Amino acid sequence: MAEVGPYGGADDWNLNQIGAPSAWAAGYTGEGVLVAVLDTGVDLDHPDLVDNIFVNTGEIAGNGIDDDGNGFTDDVHGFDFADNDPNPADLNGHGSHVAGTIAAMRNGVGPTGVAYDATILPVKILGQDGTGTAFGMAAGIHYSVSMGAQIINISVGGGFNSTIQSAISYAQSQGVLIVASAGNSYAAVPDYPAQYSRMFDNVISVGAYDSSVTMADFSNQVGGSGAVQVDAPGVNIYSTLTLDQLGYATGTSMASPHVTGLAALALSANPNLTGQQLRELIVAGVNGVATGSDSLGNASALQTVAYAAAGYIPSEQVAMTESTALATDGGVTASSVDEFHTRRRGRGFAAVERAAEKHFSKLENWLDRAVGRNASASHHALHDDVFGELQSLTKAERFAGTDDGLGAIADQLVDAKRRLR
Repeated sequence: MAEVGPYGGADDWNLNQIGAPSAWAAGYTGEGVLVAVLDTGVDLDHPDLVDNIFVNTGEIAGNGIDDDGNGFTDDVHGFDFADNDPNPADLNGHGSHVAGTIAAMRNGVGPTGVAYDATILPVKILGQDGTGTAFGMAAGIHYSVSMGAQIINISVGGGFNSTIQSAISYAQSQGVLIVASAGNSYAAVPDYPAQYSRMFDNVISVGAYDSSVTMADFSNQVGGSGAVQVDAPGVNIYSTLTLDQLGYATGTSMASPHVTGLAALALSANPNLTGQQLRELIVAGVNGVATGSDSLGNASALQTVAYAAAGYIPSEQVAMTESTALATDGGVTASSVDEFHTRRRGRGFAAVERAAEKHFSKLENWLDRAVGRNASASHHALHDDVFGELQSLTKAERFAGTDDGLGAIADQLVDAKRRLR
């Protein structure tokens, strides 16, 4: 773990806003988590980053041999897909700023990263002028996954591309989370790759707000895109730059690494989380909504890490103990259903009201959808005391006397092993 230095001051408003210090106090700092930064590269020797830069121990620097047999020669600290060489050094500053927000060391020098003990894998996909290719981004995603990155930050925007789409699909299959900036043109919908969040459950889009928690006037919205988007600090963010410098930057590119960092904190609390589960925890943990934003809410390290540490997984397979059937007066019958999935998304939890009959109603509606029409369906997660209330009833009482024709179920509803605490 890095040496703990001073913390506090006006430049730390962003960290306080997302609740990062509370996660640190609980012992979660991102240690052991590998985060790939697909960007303009990273200042590999920056005093606030140097100890958190990835080192490929299977590679011998400068010998011109692919020692570890991964297809990339001399990739000791990552790779440069913009210039096709093993030196991902940053000549622009953008990537270094992003990397610092994620994992600048807490050493008493300069800013502190959200996950200050995480490891950064520099993957350069943009040149000094900030431009790159779809092939470079796709190759960078594949490389990051192959090197063991658990989270990929992409503070880059553009249009739809099938090659990138395929690479994201691969990352999803490997359980890797992709965090992408929404874009800075105040458009009605996010840029790609952030907009892939409507297609893949391992991608999350990030918009930006300022220190007054007001949506930045440049930040792209969700609109009718169906994107899964949260917001984070993205105005006047203090972080690392090239040539060992420090400075401020603004944009959704600066907001995205806050969410990447809090995802790393969550992984340090629960290393077994998949990319899909990480996204759901981030969405489940949102805290309020920035003024003027149409996102799901403001990302919160405090809430997300608390959920991860408690073992709460919003989307999880749970099994029926026996056959489940609807009453004949419900108009639909089903002999059995082997598996169900539960899912909580966004601010849906607020819709599950505290009154007992509202809880019953939610479960009845879910049971109707799942058993009556499909083998699986979605429903809102319930708090522990609600499960206790349901379990205190007999199987015949749980849905008896309802007014929607469901009648009683045949046996236990679900074996819910993980619940919100």
